[in-house]
Amino acid sequence: MRLSFHHANPDDGNESFLVRFGTESGANPCVLVDAGHGVDLDALLRPEDRLVAICLTHAHLDHYSSLSDAHRDDVPILASPATAAVLDDVFDVAAVEAYAEISSAVTDAITPVDDWTSLTDELAVHPVPAGHVPGAVGFLLRASDADRTQQLLVTGDFTVRSAGGFPGFAADGFFDVDVLFLTGATDDGFEGSLTDALGKALDRAHGGSRTLVAASGIVGPQIAYLLSGIVDEYDLRVPIRLVGQAAKLYDALDYDCAGVEAIPHFDHTDECLDAGTIAIAGPEIPTERSSGRLFGVLREDPNACVVQLVGSGHDPLSQAQCTIHSYEFANHPTGETLRTVHDAVDPTQTVVTHRHGGAKNAFNDLSSVVWGAGDTDEYTLFDGERWRLPPWMPGTTVRRSRGRSVQQLAGDELLDSFALPSLERRDTVELEAEGIDRERLETLLHLRVDATNRNVPTTTDESTTDDTPRETTVTSMNSDETDPSDSTETARATDGNGLVKTTGVDLKAELDPRIQAAMENGELTEAEVETALASRERAIAKQIGEDVDAEAASESESADTATAAETSDADIDESSDAGAAPRRTADGDATSEGATDGSTDVSDDAGDGSRDAGDDEANGGPTDSETTETAPTSASGTDREPDDAFALDLDPLAIALAARAAEGESVERWIETAVENYVLALLAGEAAGDPDARLTVDIETSPVLDSVLTATVDDDDRFDSVRGLVTTALADQLSDTTGIETAESIRLPEPTERYLDAIVANDEYGFETVADVAETAILSALQAD
Repeated sequence: MRLSFHHANPDDGNESFLVRFGTESGANPCVLVDAGHGVDLDALLRPEDRLVAICLTHAHLDHYSSLSDAHRDDVPILASPATAAVLDDVFDVAAVEAYAEISSAVTDAITPVDDWTSLTDELAVHPVPAGHVPGAVGFLLRASDADRTQQLLVTGDFTVRSAGGFPGFAADGFFDVDVLFLTGATDDGFEGSLTDALGKALDRAHGGSRTLVAASGIVGPQIAYLLSGIVDEYDLRVPIRLVGQAAKLYDALDYDCAGVEAIPHFDHTDECLDAGTIAIAGPEIPTERSSGRLFGVLREDPNACVVQLVGSGHDPLSQAQCTIHSYEFANHPTGETLRTVHDAVDPTQTVVTHRHGGAKNAFNDLSSVVWGAGDTDEYTLFDGERWRLPPWMPGTTVRRSRGRSVQQLAGDELLDSFALPSLERRDTVELEAEGIDRERLETLLHLRVDATNRNVPTTTDESTTDDTPRETTVTSMNSDETDPSDSTETARATDGNGLVKTTGVDLKAELDPRIQAAMENGELTEAEVETALASRERAIAKQIGEDVDAEAASESESADTATAAETSDADIDESSDAGAAPRRTADGDATSEGATDGSTDVSDDAGDGSRDAGDDEANGGPTDSETTETAPTSASGTDREPDDAFALDLDPLAIALAARAAEGESVERWIETAVENYVLALLAGEAAGDPDARLTVDIETSPVLDSVLTATVDDDDRFDSVRGLVTTALADQLSDTTGIETAESIRLPEPTERYLDAIVANDEYGFETVADVAETAILSALQAD
């Protein structure tokens, strides 16, 4: 039997090829391995050829995008059971994202195989595990005629590492391989990238941050599997949520990992995002679909963390208020491992694939005869009598030194009895087998004291060391760090945010366009604007009077006042740590447009980003039970409760700080004034809604303390998180000094609610709830005092 092959798309991915088995009858069975971009099977097949099967190695687009064009005559498309299980979902997404139209004939032809499968009387195929991604396989082809049996081993994209529990390529599991179709794609830094990416995500989530891992579809379940194993082994108690297509694939692959929740569909991002939780979603660049929608919420949260696992050829996002970490993620073997695999298989001929334009001379150091052409010509490997040399090598045939083989001594039935490596997935996570560097991971998670700590720098100003592979970390500069020499930016902010362009309470003056728009659509009335401006002037006058009084005070009194102010500022700074974990809000899905750099609006999942009808209650809107439970006397010491008041849920710490500053004045009145002044400062361009000025608390604990605190929270219905426990404790301590009982709700006049709603509705300020605005107003007033 003659053996020959064609590279099917050398000018694209070069992962696809056609193998021709020439018979004496002249009818040549052919097998196509993968059908990536640019495969034109009509140009390769001859009239006497007969396609008998397409072998699909795994569910990556660059291996199946031309399936519909290549498939014909109802031939089977062979895939592992795992790959076959996910292809419907994978094809649905590819049709939308990549315009890869997959015909119904293709989906009907998908055939899961896990044993020897006969293609013709002379030709059989068996899948072999290949690592790389869940479900990936190579194929062992066996061709027999009256004279001899020949074996061709196809690696496909492979690793010797496991992938999500699926076994890696076992090079020592084969014997008497004549031809090795060897994928030449390599990556020497994958294990470092994988370890760093998962360590970073776990470290941030364990510290309380809302964390998103953006990964391509089939990688999502693999990451969830690994995170589950790490969380379980180190008792980290970090929930993991798979979202969207990643969840569908996780279910299709029949995973059941501890601590992992699959959310295939969601109406609101609060179902997926939470403090101290990792959400995994695709695509790997979060500009659309599930990851894009989640990123739309996290992008303005300076405490959030986004980890992008970026495949080759993609540019990661880098513009956001949240911290973005990007890691190159291409699961291929190292160059050394590739050569070790080749030597273990010990083939006569090696055809190198998956090298754009051909491998050329890159692997000429291998001990077998290497074929690395970069065209679609037919190349004969075996002419029926002898193994052939490539036309660019001297001579014509291979001088084989191999003695009598098992193939020569055994028939097909005996060959079938030899066990090949199993495709079965391992349920128990073995971190090292998956490529996790345990010592490095423990250092990242602060579980190991290591003098050679490899934690990655948190800014892009520092170069990445060689042993920290290919990570990019982007953090946005906070407003108080902006270069004051940037006059263009300063002018833009002033012009764009001005409340009025004249002085005095004169509504005939030219108002800022946004104020005019708010008045025109009914969000603000003329009377409310007048009241707000008058209140602002009164506050300014009061401040001027206080300044004059302070100036006339004695030197010792001034020194005492300065000392008290410094102490107050220090307290505020400590409670406003920019690295704090965010508090979950009811309408956290306020944006879904993706990234600022021209990303596409996301609409595949329900939700339009506006406040949901049921969000008023979660945001502090009044209900009968809430009104009863949160009597205003506990927060203010008065019975002030006007008919047009509204209830507002705030962090107890914010109310406690306000009560401490009110010094006998009604707490609600103090907060009302603070809110009015802050809203006016926003509209006048004197404040910018700086995320660093918001009420956030970051708690960094050891794993043991975190476990104890989490258990305490679980046993106490008063708290919904460790953060809630800590902030309530701080509020209780402050309340001891004011004599006012800790509260979580206050009542404010209805006009104040409308100011708050107008600010939240304006995306430029980046507030998600009215509570966020009010709490920031409290801190602003405290800092001003």
